[in-house]
Amino acid sequence: MFGSKYLFFLWTWLHLHSGYNGYKILVFPVDGSHWVNMEVMVRKLESRGHNLSVIRDEGSWFIKDNSPFYTSITVKLKEKHIGLDLFETAVHRILEARGQGLLTGALAQMSEFIGIMKKAHTATIAMLTTMLENKELMTEIKMAKYDLMLTDPAMPAGVIMAHYLQLPMVYNVRWMSFGEGHFSIAPSPISYVPVPGSGLTDRMSLLERCQNFIHYGLNLFQERWLVIPMYNKFLADYFPPGADLLDMQRSAELWLVRVDFVFEFPRPSMPNLFYIGGFQCRPANPLPADLEEFMQNSGEHGVVVMSLGTLIAGMPTEVMEAIASAFSRIPQKVIWRFTGHKPSSLANNTLLLQWIPQNDLLGHPKTRAFVAHGGTNGLYEAIYHGVPVLGIPLLFDQLDNIVRLQARGAARMVDAATCTTQDFFDALKDVLENPSYRRSMRKLSDLHRDQPLHPLDKAIYWIEFVLRNKGASHLHAQAYTMSTYSYYCLDVALLVLFTLLFIFGGFYVCLRRWKRGTTKVKDCNKKDLKEGNKELKETVGQQGDWWLNSLLHPEGPACSEEQGPEWRPLPASGAVRLVAAGPRTPPLHPSRRQAAGREATTFLKNALTPGACDVSFSTKAKQKQALNHQISGSALRQRLIFQPLRHSLCQPTFHGAPQHPSLLSIGDESWHLRKLGFLEWGSQPHVIPSLMKFGLL
Repeated sequence: MFGSKYLFFLWTWLHLHSGYNGYKILVFPVDGSHWVNMEVMVRKLESRGHNLSVIRDEGSWFIKDNSPFYTSITVKLKEKHIGLDLFETAVHRILEARGQGLLTGALAQMSEFIGIMKKAHTATIAMLTTMLENKELMTEIKMAKYDLMLTDPAMPAGVIMAHYLQLPMVYNVRWMSFGEGHFSIAPSPISYVPVPGSGLTDRMSLLERCQNFIHYGLNLFQERWLVIPMYNKFLADYFPPGADLLDMQRSAELWLVRVDFVFEFPRPSMPNLFYIGGFQCRPANPLPADLEEFMQNSGEHGVVVMSLGTLIAGMPTEVMEAIASAFSRIPQKVIWRFTGHKPSSLANNTLLLQWIPQNDLLGHPKTRAFVAHGGTNGLYEAIYHGVPVLGIPLLFDQLDNIVRLQARGAARMVDAATCTTQDFFDALKDVLENPSYRRSMRKLSDLHRDQPLHPLDKAIYWIEFVLRNKGASHLHAQAYTMSTYSYYCLDVALLVLFTLLFIFGGFYVCLRRWKRGTTKVKDCNKKDLKEGNKELKETVGQQGDWWLNSLLHPEGPACSEEQGPEWRPLPASGAVRLVAAGPRTPPLHPSRRQAAGREATTFLKNALTPGACDVSFSTKAKQKQALNHQISGSALRQRLIFQPLRHSLCQPTFHGAPQHPSLLSIGDESWHLRKLGFLEWGSQPHVIPSLMKFGLL
């Protein structure tokens, strides 16, 4: 640690002794506890030789008008929009609703939070409007030629003013309009990154992930449909068309995030995010004499320190009485930051003060525990000094903060709405007497301190980095300049989907066409097959006991007009076989194979049926050859495409047994079915026409 401090001081000395000149920095802070840590940064920058101007409201709670560390720019508003009593009133309503049930308490907390946010943003818009309408003030600010805007984006006044003045921005950030700052700039998978207000850890069950998803939707609704629309009219009045608050918020050069991952759950980050959690922490200074005497009088039992932060001085009377009564039952002494009416159950071991040097008290060796509302400033000080925490969350992020320390084994939590004296006493006694809390907090303290550079020194370095280099655009990811569908690759997914559909669709159509031809050849309609089989069997029976041994010889004999093929008696087996063979001819084109197979089957079935025949022939010059076969007494008309053995063009004539035309001849050239296949029947009549046997493959 000494080495890192030495390096930082060496770096500082080199700057101050090499012609280093201070820059002019405009600071637009958020009042309240946010100013407590911003002031630490302002003081450090001033000590580095920079000139700082702080914009403040005339009725500011904590930002002083006169300070040796900065020049104030005071804005006088026509009316006061928000006061400290607003927060205490909200706490009372929330605690009252929590006592009626979890759902009622959750709804009340949401309602109060939305109410506070509306008033805060209304005050922000009023302040910005007042400034921009004051031409003289804006002229002075422009003439000052500031180099940088340092702001807290929890309220977007500094963000909007930086864009109006066209200044680079650096954030001192933890919260934004959505909630926790990471959700506005870094990937935030809600499967393991708990959403602000959910009270969850990074290890969530299925139901907890559902709860986290609901909280994400609520936060998104709050930002996109409540906060952002409030600024639309203001931006339309003072900025060019198309000005968008979300784009403005994401355009900061650097984000100095008040987070340390010994406290925060690990999560994705971005190159322009730098973590400075606990930068306001420092070693304890000596206490005033009266406080030091009180601490020493605590003996071996030590002291418990209690504070509810800068915005909330107290809670409902019954809660304060329960806490005071529980304090009276412990052997430790208590220092309690308290305003209001003194609890009647207060014991002599408890000291009430309106203000306490919190960091110095937590760093005192006599301090045993810290009772806190869960603000990040106080919790980081507790981590820095290794003091275990008993949390009483009330508003905003306080529940999430206590949950994080509780998950690390360094804190315990009580619900102020239902807390009794016994509940508070048992929880406090556990934190004081169970060594695991102090051991876990000591471990967190060691990890937090084990850094190459103090978080405050890191913050100052990166602020000056932006000042020296006029920005840090090389650290900006392009994610937020992309459209939503491009960022999530929805267009890529759509293209891949359509490509796959086209490929598989084409394959499916081809497969269907192929299967349709094959299936119809092999598995024709059973009814038609049975009828054709029956008709063929009856026809052969009508002709007597004839056996057609061979309709055509393999060598393809020529048949004269006066003589047909030889007919022989039908054997007792009753089998009939039809074979047509001859020299191989070029196969049909694939597009005609299936049709030819179907037509050949129909032709064969009807060729042996008695009836009138009408045959016509078209030459090759007409690009098709057709045989039309019409059976009397039916509307059936089939067409079969043939290929000639040789290209002799003569008048077609039939050859074959009477009323059984099976061979078409042109002069002495044979036109026939090549390897036509076979039809058989036995004890179970069936017909099996085969495309393979047609020789069409």
